Amino acid sequence: MAQTGPDAARTKLEADAKKLEADKLALEKYFGSTKGSNPLISVEQDAYGRWQLVQRTAEGNVNPAFFVIKPGGRDFSVTTASAMVKYYKDQAQAAGGVNKLRATLNAKGFLKDEDFQARDEAAFNNAIVEAAMSHSIEQSQRYTIEGQIAFDTFDSWLSKRSATGTGGQPDAQREISDKLNAFQDLDSFTMDMLGRKATSGEKADYYSKLVAEQKKAIRKTTVSGGLATTTGETLNTEDVFRIMANVIEPSVKGTNLEDITSSNGLIATQIVDLKEYARDFGIQMSTKDALDKVLSGFKVGGNLDKRSIADLKTSVREMSKSFYANLSPQIDAGVTVKDIAKQYASEKAKTLELNEDAIDLFDNDIQDAVRNGGKAGVMSMTDYKVKLRNDPRWSKTQNAREEAANYASQILRSFGLMA
Repeated sequence: MAQTGPDAARTKLEADAKKLEADKLALEKYFGSTKGSNPLISVEQDAYGRWQLVQRTAEGNVNPAFFVIKPGGRDFSVTTASAMVKYYKDQAQAAGGVNKLRATLNAKGFLKDEDFQARDEAAFNNAIVEAAMSHSIEQSQRYTIEGQIAFDTFDSWLSKRSATGTGGQPDAQREISDKLNAFQDLDSFTMDMLGRKATSGEKADYYSKLVAEQKKAIRKTTVSGGLATTTGETLNTEDVFRIMANVIEPSVKGTNLEDITSSNGLIATQIVDLKEYARDFGIQMSTKDALDKVLSGFKVGGNLDKRSIADLKTSVREMSKSFYANLSPQIDAGVTVKDIAKQYASEKAKTLELNEDAIDLFDNDIQDAVRNGGKAGVMSMTDYKVKLRNDPRWSKTQNAREEAANYASQILRSFGLMA
């Protein structure tokens, strides 16, 4: 005897709950949990930069996959291109013939007019594959991005797309990254920049910001009178870099400077490089100042690569020209302040009998020589030697004592007191 009343309602609720749980488990089997763990199916780019749904085999191979939604929007299967084409053709045949599907794909821009007119079967199959892949990506991301477990069937999805040449509502396209791939990208980025993998907090922050911007970055195509007009742009590589940089910047600024510079990441390498470059041009730059300048490369949206560090070095040279205005022509010609200072350091070491390695560009005597009181050029070596001999340390050198002894001998000989 069939149940009625409250018992029947409760039984239906229990059955629906079991079906819902089964649907979730089935989705997690393929796409991972909504937290992004270990998906068998994911959205990735192929070698040509085209997005596709792919399935990883036990052997590690990556094959295109199709997310086929059954009538009702809840049951689904994941299948291959050939099986998917047969399934949709069989569906179309049962609904009144494949010619209707052929015409729809032509109207929606997946099948060229000449192929439609020629009834080219290979082109028809390719059009089904192209349309089905777009459908598969969009429906899979409704689960991975939005957590939904109900989907549009292929026919329903196709009917909502605007027809080529008929005008109407814009055809909107957006690209939402697969969570696991996004985490791997951030790991690679932080490894390059900081010499470590991203933290779980950084990954969550990055994915949240990435998806938020990807949802806003919609490319829309409107067709009117046979003319298609596309507006808007999806995120590019520089946009993704900017988001990643924004995510790790607080972590970088909150890390002990010694820990940053002791790593083998790009940021550490560029801090050291920039400090040494600044020193060569007579600018004393602290580790914190160098870090701030390196991080400023994040703000412009470009990769922190040779181009960015070149821009930072250009600013260092301009700063050097303001400090050493008398050397501006030489700096423009590619000469460093350090190159010029070496000559004076060598002379000072010889004159005062010092270790040349202990004399750097920021030594007071060296600075006086290269700055030359603000006058064009540098101090003449003659004037510089006189300056060094006025240093109290000169009188204590072996050279000074020998020179004094020779001078005394000359005086005695001039008076005939020595032969």
